[in-house]
Amino acid sequence: MKTTPNEMEGNVTSDPAAWGKLQAGFEGALELDVAEDREAFLYRTLAGSPELLREVREMLRAHESAGPLEIEKRLLSEDGGSEPTLAGRTIGVYWLERLIGRGGMGEVYLAERREHQFRQQVALKLLRPGWHGPDSLARFRLERQILAKLNHPLIAPLLDGGVTEDGRPYLILQYVKGQPINEYCDRKDVAVERRLALFCEVARAVEYAHRNLVVHRDLKPSNILVTEEGQIRLLDFGIAKLLDPSPEEMGAPATRADSRMMTPEYAAPEQIRGEPVTTATDVHALGVLLYELLTGQRPFASGDWKRTALEKRITEEDPVPPSRAMGPSRPAKMLRGDLDAIVLKALRKEPENRYPSAGQMALDVERHLAGEPVQVRGPSFGYRFGKLVRRNKIASTLTAVCVLLLAGLAITASYQSRRVARERDLARAEQQKAARVVGLLVEMLAAGNPMNEPQGKELTLGEFLRRTERMVVESRSLDATVQARLKHLLGEAYLARSQFGQARAMLEDALRQTRSVYGEDAEATAAVLHDLARLAAATDSGERAIPLLRQSLERNRRLLGDEHEKVAGCLRDLGRALPVSDESRTLLERALSIERAHSPRPNPGLAYSLSALGRYHLLARNLEPAERFFSDALSMLNRLYPEGHPAGLDVASNLATVYFLQGRFGKAAELNASLIELKSKLVGPESVDVAIGFGNLGTALASKGDHRKGEDAVRRGLALLVKLLGSEHAQVANATRNLAAIRYLQGSYPEARALIEQAMAIQRRWGGDVVALWGMEKHLGAVMIRTGQRAEGLRRLRTAVAKLKSLQPGGHSLIADTQARLGFALLESGAASEAELLFRDALVLRRASLPVNHPQIAEAECGLGWAFAIQGRSREAEALLARNLPVFRSWGLADPVTVRQLEKQLSELRGPP
Repeated sequence: MKTTPNEMEGNVTSDPAAWGKLQAGFEGALELDVAEDREAFLYRTLAGSPELLREVREMLRAHESAGPLEIEKRLLSEDGGSEPTLAGRTIGVYWLERLIGRGGMGEVYLAERREHQFRQQVALKLLRPGWHGPDSLARFRLERQILAKLNHPLIAPLLDGGVTEDGRPYLILQYVKGQPINEYCDRKDVAVERRLALFCEVARAVEYAHRNLVVHRDLKPSNILVTEEGQIRLLDFGIAKLLDPSPEEMGAPATRADSRMMTPEYAAPEQIRGEPVTTATDVHALGVLLYELLTGQRPFASGDWKRTALEKRITEEDPVPPSRAMGPSRPAKMLRGDLDAIVLKALRKEPENRYPSAGQMALDVERHLAGEPVQVRGPSFGYRFGKLVRRNKIASTLTAVCVLLLAGLAITASYQSRRVARERDLARAEQQKAARVVGLLVEMLAAGNPMNEPQGKELTLGEFLRRTERMVVESRSLDATVQARLKHLLGEAYLARSQFGQARAMLEDALRQTRSVYGEDAEATAAVLHDLARLAAATDSGERAIPLLRQSLERNRRLLGDEHEKVAGCLRDLGRALPVSDESRTLLERALSIERAHSPRPNPGLAYSLSALGRYHLLARNLEPAERFFSDALSMLNRLYPEGHPAGLDVASNLATVYFLQGRFGKAAELNASLIELKSKLVGPESVDVAIGFGNLGTALASKGDHRKGEDAVRRGLALLVKLLGSEHAQVANATRNLAAIRYLQGSYPEARALIEQAMAIQRRWGGDVVALWGMEKHLGAVMIRTGQRAEGLRRLRTAVAKLKSLQPGGHSLIADTQARLGFALLESGAASEAELLFRDALVLRRASLPVNHPQIAEAECGLGWAFAIQGRSREAEALLARNLPVFRSWGLADPVTVRQLEKQLSELRGPP
């Protein structure tokens, strides 16, 4: 009688022990190159399991071809083949809904965390039955180690982990609902420019992994998903490799079979040959990915090729350039030149001849998108001039005329053969240039003389800058180099004063003129480009600013070297623009190291780097190091500059924020009030810094309990931000949220709801900071509860807690704030057990970053006390409430309704007087 697959003796799809034998047999046979040796080994190992022997032979035959095995077809079919799944079972607190992926040694389920009415969708990955031998366990532990050290918004994070009852380890990962990047682009008919932008995001995430000494080794579209919102997520580090010789890595299996764990169509030549894997291996895979995104096919398509033939093509043949591989419906012309060169550079056979990093490859793609010369094309004048003309089509005709005039002048000059005459002419030209600059300065200073100008005595700095701008722009006597430099200085001045429109106009004009005078790769050009990147960081979302800052950093490194002070400034500005992460901290610490190496004595660059690290720790809620860095920076700046210098004011503003977060609200309000006055005198009363200062003052006053003055200050700051930045800006969303919070505390719930919904709409349109958006959801849920929509309010608060935890698995102050708000809402309904867990979690987060006497710690302690009271633990409840309620009540941001409820609870616990 013929057996079905499920009836086989030792069938690998049903017998866990058989999986271990199958793995050992296959991997052991691969270690042997001679066919006779393989057969002898298999007979010794699997003589008692004929079906397993047949399966391993089939696997070895398939190893030489690109076609799937029958066993793979069963395992990778939609229903999972005949191997049973764990769908419907519970592992720990996770209920397994359905199998969403299976392959190699692992399987992945869509799961839901179910704990005390807490719901969160996750992906649960665990070893398959029979695969938890020493090698598989070591590799699984290595994946856990790799994921734990990666904290990047584009890499699906590790949330939790554990071991099943039968000894299989599992990982809890963020569940990503999306499409492979190639399918997403094709189904939505994404334009080439957007495909390139998505690719750059992938490359930057890979670069981050490389900086953390992790090589992915299996980059392909199915491991790179795009959500419906267009956000990239990099998945599956199951066969990734750590580059440092850590004990866990050294304990992982390092067999020939391990080196063959790859997807052949995306593999690099060194992977095919079984040679050491480096970051260049991932660069090759990025080249294959970009090729596929641009052409719709891979450079070495498998088709009906045998695996050996495919591997021969990858290791020996050069790929067809993407522009020649385009389908008839794709615009091949767009790929010729830059993109052909970028892709072919990444696909070079020799690892050392590829891009040195994923970041360098991304930088070239970003330069192509910006219309700038790419590094892979080389420095030829014709190529760079063509780029310049395409970027400046309107100016190209004038440029051509200038070239002709310069050519004529060059011919004329060639007849001036006497060296003395040339030197005399040059000296005269320099004297004339200096005289013109002095003349311009005389005009500028004369504008401030009341004898010449009726308003000269009261001439403001803003009016002085505007008059200077007119003189510089309209002057026909100024040398082009001097005029370009003055325009750059004016742009910097406008940027410092938050006059972003004027700053952009001056800097873009300066850039055109500087490129014309000095060329693309000059230090002066790099300086103007960096200020334009700083302008983008001040006015645009990180999606636009960060690539520009990365380009500026690479350009300055190339021009000046890694240890230059200007490179330190670029590192500092990029680190400040990035979200809080290991990368941002590393950049800022590197900037400080460079500054200290140049001069350990007080200097502005060193102070700025200290301040930037203080800001990082402030955002990370590490308040003690934040105060230390800010205090050191302020002390240094006060020694270098007089009181009221802008650099010192910026540091003092951040120090005021630290005071606020430490609960020193009076000191924070006092410092913010003085800063507003000083900044108004320095840069004028209408600047973004002054507007933010009003917002900080308002929040500090409200926290002290002065809601009316706090509201006035926040409204002034909000109006100024709208005037300077427009109504659609993240800063406007933040200020609107703060105003909503104050109106909530005043009991104006309908207005508070309208304001918070307005803030959320602005934040959604602005994009970028998803954490801030879910923090606003906390306010909306709270106000809905106060207006009678309790069920919907609770749902929103629960969702906000779950989302914030998935976005910030390491913890965040907003998580604790939202948990506390949800906890009090539950206590109002008598749900004490769930509320107790929320307040305990909030306490852990708050105690890690706040001083012991902070009102927010008292708030969570009060919540625990109320929960204990409901549970009948009266003595503990009374002690907690009696100790913490006075501190919580004194906090101006305490919900008045909650305070009254806690007072009533304490009174009932104490009983009649």
